[in-house]
Amino acid sequence: MARTSFYHYFNSKENFLVELFDKWLNNGSIRIWNEVKNISDPLERMERLIEIVLTTNIKEELFYFQIRTAAINNELAKKYLMKSDSLRGKIALGFFTDMGLNPDEAFDKASHFMRYIIGYIYTSPSRKFNEGEISQFFKDVKYILRIENQSNLSEEET
Repeated sequence: MARTSFYHYFNSKENFLVELFDKWLNNGSIRIWNEVKNISDPLERMERLIEIVLTTNIKEELFYFQIRTAAINNELAKKYLMKSDSLRGKIALGFFTDMGLNPDEAFDKASHFMRYIIGYIYTSPSRKFNEGEISQFFKDVKYILRIENQSNLSEEET
């Protein structure tokens, strides 16, 4: 895009980045939250989130890595990354608090969940996931985090 064309659509580079990051935040983290927030069962909510992230939201997830890299040197990217991470952290934390874990245990499992899903996407060669891979990923998450159903977590507390 020629410089003159760019400034026809955007007042500045920062204006362009704000619009780009807003679109990413709305199409990514906020849309995911809106799609899963009304699912009462935490495991069903987690499974649906995984399905969304690995299929319909994959482009936003790949852009997430770009924003994460940009945030090292760009305060605006850092601001949007923090907004997204905060919302994603609350979603993940909700899985585990709704399963009956105390806040510290829930935070620990939510942190592991977030790192695992980010790593899984980042290290997967095709980044196009089929139903079998998604199902296996969900099974792996439950195994790694030692969860099978809500009652298992509540029993671990006692």
